[in-house]
Amino acid sequence: MPALDVIDETFVLAPVAELRDIFCDERAWKSFGMDLHPYDDRGVSGKRWTLSGQLTGTAEVWLEPSHGGVIVHVYLQADSRSRRSESRMRRLYAIPVKRWILEVKSGYDIERPAGVAPAGHGKIPEQS
Repeated sequence: MPALDVIDETFVLAPVAELRDIFCDERAWKSFGMDLHPYDDRGVSGKRWTLSGQLTGTAEVWLEPSHGGVIVHVYLQADSRSRRSESRMRRLYAIPVKRWILEVKSGYDIERPAGVAPAGHGKIPEQS
């Protein structure tokens, strides 16, 4: 099992194409110290990468349209070349990535009251 094994799912009420531009941008991931090499570009559904450098392993973003928004799935499985502890790897990589996801989400939610769709998206569908 990899030293760093992250599974994150966050609902964001935003257009899938916009979220793809944000979360599948290798430059953004590089700011977290991750050297990504794409091997599966799935268009608006997301992207998969191999990791090299300080981390070796895989990363994936899967964007799943749901209830007028998108579930952003982030998977990160990696080992550290420097044999860092699991808790240190979480602090260095997993926590900053989660903060980034929540910052993006809050940017879409900042002026939208609960239950109201973002501009141009109509009413939020009721969940059954």
